[in-house]
Amino acid sequence: MSLQNAEHAAAEACSDEIPSEECAVAFAIVMKLFKTAVAFSDGDGKIFLADTIEYQDSFWLVPEWNDNPVAGWSMPARIISLDGLQYQKTPPESGADFFLNVGIPKALCDGQIPPKSGDKYVVIEAPDIKFPYHEH
Repeated sequence: MSLQNAEHAAAEACSDEIPSEECAVAFAIVMKLFKTAVAFSDGDGKIFLADTIEYQDSFWLVPEWNDNPVAGWSMPARIISLDGLQYQKTPPESGADFFLNVGIPKALCDGQIPPKSGDKYVVIEAPDIKFPYHEH
């Protein structure tokens, strides 16, 4: 089953109500949560771990989630594409899957694309992507 077909199967199996067993199986097939080590370019340089997902054949940071624990799902409030940003895979023992080589503006995590950044950042607000509910 291709990833696109698996995503479609997950969407078909899931509803806004309590997810079915088919939904849980479909989620397990297509939805993997990664971690990216990130620092803010306008912050104190501290590195934090940001949730990261694979969506439409690219990796995306998820700085904030909208959760529905009763229905059993979490959805990204927004996603930030790693395409066009310098990042690398990290060794398994590092605690992160990826390391973002350059800092990003803190406002970007709030959905505000900084002026003068051109097409450097791609942000999608409220994408229709559901994950099994998880603590953040």
